[in-house]
Amino acid sequence: MSAPALAIEDLRVSYGRRAVVRGLTLGALSGGSVTALVGPNAAGKSTLLRAIAGLVPATGEVRLGDENLLSMPRGRRAGLVGFMPQLLPSGIGLSVLETVLAALRVTSPAMGESALRARAVDILERLDALYLALEPLDRLSGGQRQIAALAQTLAPDPQLLLLDEPTSALDLRHQFQIMRLVRELAATGRSVVVVLHDLEL
Repeated sequence: MSAPALAIEDLRVSYGRRAVVRGLTLGALSGGSVTALVGPNAAGKSTLLRAIAGLVPATGEVRLGDENLLSMPRGRRAGLVGFMPQLLPSGIGLSVLETVLAALRVTSPAMGESALRARAVDILERLDALYLALEPLDRLSGGQRQIAALAQTLAPDPQLLLLDEPTSALDLRHQFQIMRLVRELAATGRSVVVVLHDLEL
């Protein structure tokens, strides 16, 4: 799979009167690349990812190939762009498997239930997290919740992955595993943008 390039032109995001992203222009990030966003806290890194994903109001252009993500219908964008937040919402009693299936149902409504389950199990196996399948989200540790969030993000097989600090609560072994998987996904042609604080990663 070869993903189209991601390019940003004159992107602006504000919370009320406070401008967080001011006229950002970013040259094309080709499919197959991993781009790290680094910088101090409150610099707007997470806001930038959320704007690209269409989760906060923004103006300008965010182009994936020839298409502007900001003007794209939400359902179509959800199939192209996978966004992993820093934290999952609390108080969710669904199991990890159920949350991955829910993500798949939104983006693959024509897929049969057995195919959906096979896809969800495959994603959890790739993350070495099948043991979490039946665990409720609200009983997981911070690191386990991050792995569950990544599984939900990867399930629809998006062309563009936006990962907000995907390794922050993980031990060293899982940090390495996640970053290796990110590289493998990029090698298939996807574009990956990841917020990191550990420059060694």
